[in-house]
Amino acid sequence: MNADGGGKDQITNDPVEPIYPAWSPSGDQISYADFLSGSFIIDANVLWSAQTPESLPLLSSPDEVFVARAWSPDGRYLAGDRWLLTDNRADGILVYSFESREYELVSESGAEPTWLSDSRTIVFQSSALPPSQLMSVDRLIKEVVPILSSSPNSLAGPKLTADDRTLFFTGIESESDIFIITLPEG
Repeated sequence: MNADGGGKDQITNDPVEPIYPAWSPSGDQISYADFLSGSFIIDANVLWSAQTPESLPLLSSPDEVFVARAWSPDGRYLAGDRWLLTDNRADGILVYSFESREYELVSESGAEPTWLSDSRTIVFQSSALPPSQLMSVDRLIKEVVPILSSSPNSLAGPKLTADDRTLFFTGIESESDIFIITLPEG
């Protein structure tokens, strides 16, 4: 859709309900995921009826699915979650290389990865429930470094500005009240 609201084109009509769409840095491809089937890539310039989504390779375990979340700024990699079908949750950060067509586990735990502009460092949230930490990992040396803890509150969806100067996320705060009422007699 154009900024003025005109020129709307439906890009997908996938019956599996695509989630987590992410544009490639060049703007000509979109990745999306499905919790049961894995991740796919489509050509953003071709209408749905004229294309076949490219399915990314399946993971070696039938109980795990790669859920693509973010393209590296250089367009060479996709970072995503290792989705555990048995637990119905994300736990682990994987990087898919378009060159080798293989996955690499860069963190045993974590969810919702996003890239720094160096195409090497990934920021993600903890996969512990509730998620209350942000971490980073270097794709090459796989060193996980804590960035922020919001405990006892939760956080979600870390994203970075293009200049890597601002990190934003959703803070989730749990609060409740207790009420006492007197029931009418009778």
